[in-house]
Amino acid sequence: MLKRMFGVMSVALFLIASCTINEPDPPVWDTTWKFDLPVKNVTLKEIVNDSTLIADTTNGQPIVRFNIEDSTDWEYVKESDLTVTPENTSFEARIGTIKLQQKSEVKSTEISLSELLPPELLTRDTIPRYPGRTVTPDPKEVTYDFFERAVIKNGKIYLTFHNDLFLKVDSGMTIDVFNNDSPNPTLITSIVFSDPIEPYAVTQSEVVDLSGLEISNHFLLKYTIPIAGSDTMQVVTDEQKNGTIYSILTIEDIEVSEADAKIPEQTFNRNQSIAMPQSEHKVIEAAIKSGHLTLNLQNQLPLYAQTKITLPEILENGNAKQIVLDMQPNENKLKKIDLSGLQIKNSSQPGQPIDSIHIQVEATVHSNDQIVTISETDQIAVDVIFTDIIFQKITGILQPVSVDIEPNEVDNSDLFEKIQGNGLVLDDLQLKFKIENQIDIPLHLILNLEAQNGSQQKSMVVDEWIKASSEAPFTEIILDRNYKTPNSIIDLFSILPDKIAISGQATIEGQGTVELGQGVRALYSVDSPLFFKLKNQIEYESETDSIKKDDIDQDVRDRLADDWHQGEFHLILRNGTPFATDFFFILADDSTQVNSTTITDSTKKIVINANIERGQIGADGYVESPTENEVVIKLGEQQMQLFQKSPIYFKQKATILPTGDTKVKVRTSDMIEVDGYIQTNFTVRFE
Repeated sequence: MLKRMFGVMSVALFLIASCTINEPDPPVWDTTWKFDLPVKNVTLKEIVNDSTLIADTTNGQPIVRFNIEDSTDWEYVKESDLTVTPENTSFEARIGTIKLQQKSEVKSTEISLSELLPPELLTRDTIPRYPGRTVTPDPKEVTYDFFERAVIKNGKIYLTFHNDLFLKVDSGMTIDVFNNDSPNPTLITSIVFSDPIEPYAVTQSEVVDLSGLEISNHFLLKYTIPIAGSDTMQVVTDEQKNGTIYSILTIEDIEVSEADAKIPEQTFNRNQSIAMPQSEHKVIEAAIKSGHLTLNLQNQLPLYAQTKITLPEILENGNAKQIVLDMQPNENKLKKIDLSGLQIKNSSQPGQPIDSIHIQVEATVHSNDQIVTISETDQIAVDVIFTDIIFQKITGILQPVSVDIEPNEVDNSDLFEKIQGNGLVLDDLQLKFKIENQIDIPLHLILNLEAQNGSQQKSMVVDEWIKASSEAPFTEIILDRNYKTPNSIIDLFSILPDKIAISGQATIEGQGTVELGQGVRALYSVDSPLFFKLKNQIEYESETDSIKKDDIDQDVRDRLADDWHQGEFHLILRNGTPFATDFFFILADDSTQVNSTTITDSTKKIVINANIERGQIGADGYVESPTENEVVIKLGEQQMQLFQKSPIYFKQKATILPTGDTKVKVRTSDMIEVDGYIQTNFTVRFE
């Protein structure tokens, strides 16, 4: 075995020794280098500012909508808006007719038998026959203690004649009633008894009206008595001889216009109306927040009086407000009444506006059992002074109350900030106002909208009636292309305003309910699926980016310089937007050079340009498939020198071309997809 192995090795060594060994040539071959550029897709979110436009969903597709939502400040009903001032007034509650004691009977002094018959007839127990005779005794007195003097407005007087004698009085007796006015008594009336008066009989006279007479409390009765004669002798007792005749003078139902008298307790009333100002709110019902009523009362009576003042239209706990004041004779009293928390309501005619506030004065005077001098013109004088009444809540017919809507500015400075010019026409744009009304009265709303972009200005006016809160707490106003006053919201946004100022006034007017602190505000939002026409082109630029040193290997850079054969720049564009677009891709060794498409040195700058058609539009107005373009340019030796530099700056520019009269829609998913790469061929050699 060893001999055999040795033989094989000997042959091998022989062969090696017999050969000549030469150094081999290094391999050479052509290869391709492809460098993908960090290009960026262009989306609608970059063309229109995403803080102003948001993704919405329509039929499952995200679309672009405005995201402008805000509101004006609340503007509230103020105290000055719910204030009325009733008129001040002065009036007197006169006592009027004064009632004296309802009925008073006073017995006159008596007439004795000796004043009627001759004295000689009365000396014996038997009185002889005597003829009839008429006698006029001395006047008899009647005195009342409840008055001294009175001017009678209403009243009556009559006599009740008492014959306590055995004599008969023939018909025709006359009693003259005099006022005992010394020294000259005055006749008040003559009372005639037409019928005879039998012995021991009582007869009442006719009633005499005293109206219009002034009387004193001291009367004289002057009798003219026809005594009937006797044909027989009469036996009389001493008791019969001591008998008399007399009268009872009765005064009834006496009402006086003035008197010196003892005044019995009595009540008198006076109603007064205080007009509500017709130029201010007409109140049906209201809750009072604040206000005062001052009563200045003067008791001009010589008597103690309790005065009750009732305000039927001003309610406390559902009942008419009452004030009770005790007043001494000839006393002044000042009473301030706080109206806070009370209600005012038309109690006599519910549901109707209050044209006046009534004040009912009821005074009760009390007798002090003393003679006082009093007149029907004596009074309790009342001065009524109102401060402003501020309502917390009012139901009624309101005079116009204007609530200013303070200016509110919508900042649109970032809206379409990448759009140059003003050719964007948002045909379907809508500005929605949602007016929140807490007041249960319709409002007349005037809103002024002022749009401004530099020196350009456009304005419009919203003039609408807003429903009462009970009918609709929110009223929506939609401003679209058809709402022109004189411009439409489309016109306002056509200038791409930096700001829109909203101001105005809401006027409360009509019948309903309003409460202090209730308010109105306008919530607004801009809404559009961006179904629009583009009249002018839109310029879009990406941010400047760069190919850094480490992105291209140094060995590759060297071979591109020494062994380069050819190079191509490939730009692939898929337009998924509804806009035809002029697209540029710019490479340069200077960051300032990527801002323009002009080339001054091809070793330092490359510009790729592609005109791409818009995507295929479906029946719904949205792009349903993109249009694809590929641009390939040959890179010359000078252009390839650019790739020896570091960094290499690049930028994308897109000019969105006008749509003319064609309206388009966009989605957030709509984009221009960009792919870019550089492909070069060079020879690989191993040294």
